[in-house]
Amino acid sequence: MTLLDTKYTFYAMTTFLDSYYFMTETDDSLGSLLGSMIMWRNDNDELFDQAIWEDWITFFNAVTVSDHTPLEGFQAVKQFVNEYLPDTIDTTELARRVTYNINLICDMRDDERGKASVWINWTAAISWLSSPDTFLVKESPFKDSERSESKKSNSRKKGFPIAKELSGKCAINFECVGDQREISEKQIRLIMLEFVHYYYEISGGDRDLENILRLLNPENDGIDIKTINWYFSEVAVHATTVNLFQALYVVNMYMLIQIPDNALHTSFSRQLTRNIWHTVYMPDEAGKQTEIWKNWTLAIEKIAIG
Repeated sequence: MTLLDTKYTFYAMTTFLDSYYFMTETDDSLGSLLGSMIMWRNDNDELFDQAIWEDWITFFNAVTVSDHTPLEGFQAVKQFVNEYLPDTIDTTELARRVTYNINLICDMRDDERGKASVWINWTAAISWLSSPDTFLVKESPFKDSERSESKKSNSRKKGFPIAKELSGKCAINFECVGDQREISEKQIRLIMLEFVHYYYEISGGDRDLENILRLLNPENDGIDIKTINWYFSEVAVHATTVNLFQALYVVNMYMLIQIPDNALHTSFSRQLTRNIWHTVYMPDEAGKQTEIWKNWTLAIEKIAIG
């Protein structure tokens, strides 16, 4: 079995993401991130953006400090994309779908994972890097092997992984929730405060959730409140209110930005973000059976009664 050290796994990740970028040649989210992942080909192989490399080491070591199996490496990639390509509406659709599929695949059984196109592309990236025909490119984390001259072909010679079609997201139907109570932009902040405060209490004072409570304080009118308002307006479109499910979707996007599921955050808060994300993508009836939905509706009841 191929074992991957920190640099090899990073090379595999850049190759993997690069193959999806070449599906369009114009994806802004992937293109911007890949530009930040370029390395100087000096003795230290330093990234232009050293903060990205420091985060990568944190994500890699959080899985295991020893060399990674392909699955362990993919789990580190999951943490990386959750930080830099979050599944929110301010990320391009292609990048969102890549992140969505990576998160799903990490939760799959081995037999399911082996059939997933994104996983197949990941193993192809690893195989390409181990090819004797592949060599380092100056001032880049990518390796090369006689790339195709035609960008329109979305392919590269001698085994460069060709990204397969991404599976679609689980459909989100904002109209399917039975309870259509209307929630305003102002109310959603108060409901979020109640919702997060419940989890803060049962966590015993989680530091990430404490920070969220500080940012959501009604006396705070900073950038985070403006972010919530923007997500609200994107979900509401031209309306002034949203239903219960739409409101939870706003919370989901906010949590994916504030507390993405990676080792930069506490295990409790990471799990909360992951559970909210799973809830909004579940079929309607299944989602309404979750603890997240129960506590979300309880928070709404408390605010409404108050």
